[in-house]
Amino acid sequence: MKKYWLILSSFALYLVSYKTLSTPLIINVGISHHQQVEQQLKKITEKVSCDALANYKFTNPSRSLIESILVCQALRLGGIEPIFNFVAISNIPRLLRLVTNRHIDLMLDSVWLNLADQNKVYVSAPLIRDGEYFKGVYTNRLNIALLKAKSAKDLKNFHAVSSKHWHADWQALQRLNIATHSVPRYQFMLKMVHAKRADFLLDDFSNNDDLSHNYENIHLVPVPNMKVAIKGSRHILVNKENEHGTRIFTALQTGLKKLREQGKIVQAYQEGGFFNAQVNDWQVICCND
Repeated sequence: MKKYWLILSSFALYLVSYKTLSTPLIINVGISHHQQVEQQLKKITEKVSCDALANYKFTNPSRSLIESILVCQALRLGGIEPIFNFVAISNIPRLLRLVTNRHIDLMLDSVWLNLADQNKVYVSAPLIRDGEYFKGVYTNRLNIALLKAKSAKDLKNFHAVSSKHWHADWQALQRLNIATHSVPRYQFMLKMVHAKRADFLLDDFSNNDDLSHNYENIHLVPVPNMKVAIKGSRHILVNKENEHGTRIFTALQTGLKKLREQGKIVQAYQEGGFFNAQVNDWQVICCND
């Protein structure tokens, strides 16, 4: 009888465990730099599921990659085994249109809260909270004059490149009264600074020891002791009207809550270099008010 009870107990535990396993779901997703992120994510999760990753210490990770991993982990913790179907998207404005108009289920990039049409999309709990986000002033390592800049006043002698669609960055540059070129893609910005057609761009800090960014043959470095506060919170958007929208959002919220409680979200941004201890004491030249 005792043996029979043990068998029943084991079977009951199996059923409970089975019910808590994530269930597979194909999710149409959009992200900037989709080809690069898709390949990196596939390589990282080749031998281990995203929620089993011990850390986020990758070589030159983009913020898009870090956030894709966080979303994957959150969905699994929320009960969904995500099978991401990447939709080719070239920039954030198009990405916003597609998630708003039901062409994709989910954005893997976080976006600013004020860009979300909350009549048509669910807005997740913040990945980046207001006051957490700073960017560096990145330039060509041979731009000695700019690398000697000490203050916001000094920057007015130089030209920036950004995008008018990067609203928070653009507003910061306008507040600094910097002459700024607008281009549609991040890669164009890097190439313009590399070619000295622009002096700098505002960019995320990296996890390299020298904080540099390396993209193909482009090597950019931050102006020392200078950072810009980027105001607002950043969130993941899920389309409300698609068939599995509510289910995806519920799982995402459940998982993000667990990741926040475990300290994983902050850990991911720290190990990716975006929340960077090396620049904690650097002067904030704008816009921390």
